Amino acid sequence: IAGIGQTPFDNSANFGSKGRLIGFTMLPNPHFIDGADIGVAHEFGHQWVQSLKGGVFTYGQPHWPLSTMATGVMGWSDPINNQGLRFPCQFTANDSGGFTVTSFQGALMFNDFDLYLMGLIPASEVKPQVIITNAQKIAAGQTGACSGIGTLTPGQFATATAQDLIQVAGGPRVPSSSTSQKNFRVLNVVLSRDGLLSADDLAYYEFMSRRLEEKGLVPISQGFDTGYGHSFGVATGGRAQITAKLTADPLPEINFAGVVNAASFDKAALGPATVASLFGSNLATTTAGAATVPLPTSLGGVRVIVDGKPAPLFYVSPGQINFQIPDRLSTTPYIPGDSGYVTGVRVERDGASSNASYVGLRASAPGIITYGASLAVAVNASNQVIGPANPARTGETITMYFVGAATLSEVITAGTPAPSDRLVRLLGSASVVVGGLSITPQFIGLSPGGVGLLQVNFTVPNIAAGEQTVSLIVSGVRSNEAKLPLTR
Repeated sequence: IAGIGQTPFDNSANFGSKGRLIGFTMLPNPHFIDGADIGVAHEFGHQWVQSLKGGVFTYGQPHWPLSTMATGVMGWSDPINNQGLRFPCQFTANDSGGFTVTSFQGALMFNDFDLYLMGLIPASEVKPQVIITNAQKIAAGQTGACSGIGTLTPGQFATATAQDLIQVAGGPRVPSSSTSQKNFRVLNVVLSRDGLLSADDLAYYEFMSRRLEEKGLVPISQGFDTGYGHSFGVATGGRAQITAKLTADPLPEINFAGVVNAASFDKAALGPATVASLFGSNLATTTAGAATVPLPTSLGGVRVIVDGKPAPLFYVSPGQINFQIPDRLSTTPYIPGDSGYVTGVRVERDGASSNASYVGLRASAPGIITYGASLAVAVNASNQVIGPANPARTGETITMYFVGAATLSEVITAGTPAPSDRLVRLLGSASVVVGGLSITPQFIGLSPGGVGLLQVNFTVPNIAAGEQTVSLIVSGVRSNEAKLPLTR
């Protein structure tokens, strides 16, 4: 490769990459780049769209002309400096044979033409695209105001098909989508001028590089997007993926949406001090369980880091980890419209870090513990487990267990058992719903001696015998629905 202002050259043969190097991108401000951000997907997309020369696509180079193609990841080219800009518009067919163009702020994805050029879909799946050809409409679109374009009448636009794309590209794509490359390997190189990077610098770039591999929408707070970013894999609709891993050793990896409430397995039901489960691969090299309390924050060479804090661990294995979310974490949203504070969870195994999984922490997140066929874990006054062979009786008081603490009468440090000499009560509103009937509990709070375990004591209402549904409503948030066998 070459420096700014110089002619690029291919030196890949000296590094074992001859015939494998697709292209390179120079990022002048690396601290502005996030691997999960659409800006990185855009630059990666240039390896294909830049190959088009002439025809109906000419004035859009090195991006797309103002068209339905430009509404996606690659955008359109500013005529002054060819910079890629967004075209946040949508085209809606009208009864007169034209299109109405209006503002659109939806997800940025690669369009069908992009996907064909990448080898991710066949020509038969490429839908026709609309290109604005009227000079006045183009000028209006270049201001970024979709409303200025208004209505396109026949004669003000052209329709481009897969055959037009194939003609301009010089023939059908080789190899075709059936055998083309779907997984790409990216090497990120940081050039430092004044000295070697610090450990913190390296950790930052490693983290941002790992986010190239994201398989779903994740929150971002820098780069070209705000809110939730579209990585390359997401922008292709899951048709392709990037790996940024250099080592051949397997790294710990958390499944996408793999951090859930340990009771309900609900990703959205997480709050401070909630007992959670984490699923993935290569998470640990052995299976180990905590033998003492307070719970350890390192077990079998494994740590779980939540919002920068080590979490207490119940159990670790290669595919699953059970842990408790640290207490005193924020639940105030920083992304507008979110119902909670989004934070990162990652696994450290023998010094190797996993990808980050992003979870929303909410002030209230109840999850009823279940067993068997979604039966609620509950006991009667004799401490006998309630089930089909031992149903709860109407009129008796039972205890049901759950996780997902809301505001408590005192803060109990995560990983330590609840006190046995006093009751720690849950503050705020709470009700139990049995068979559709709402009940006020006698007690709801931490279960004495338990770690992250809560209980609710309530009297079974006088309703029909049989298997009834039961759920909790805590501070306005409803839990998962479980089953409770009843007899009269």
